[in-house]
Amino acid sequence: MRKTSAIVLSVLAALFALGASASAVTHGEITVTVPYEFVAGGKILPPGQYSVSRISDDPTGGLSIRSDATGLSVFVMASQFQSGRIQNCAVSFEEIEGQHLLKSISASDGVYILSLGRSATVLANAKQHNAMSASGN
Repeated sequence: MRKTSAIVLSVLAALFALGASASAVTHGEITVTVPYEFVAGGKILPPGQYSVSRISDDPTGGLSIRSDATGLSVFVMASQFQSGRIQNCAVSFEEIEGQHLLKSISASDGVYILSLGRSATVLANAKQHNAMSASGN
């Protein structure tokens, strides 16, 4: 009996811990619609509706960007965070050679500024790959 009670208590404690971490993951989730293909988290993503949420209580701990329609998901790290109340949640992009690179995310708790280094590398690699031509005899 004592062993069964200990197991039940352990399971309940584990479920409570899971519930606490799940609520931290959904903290500050916003939904945005992007009308064009864009680069984020080292991937080229199609146009569509995306959910953006923090993955920890630390505002520079990373963000999850996911599409329920396609199942695509990427993680991005904020290089800077400017706290403050934001009225209109939105995303902004930097356009380089016709491609949109995710630059910042304005959420209800502040603005997450992303480093464009990784996205620019992905863009450069894609351009280099497209510029290569096959030759043969």
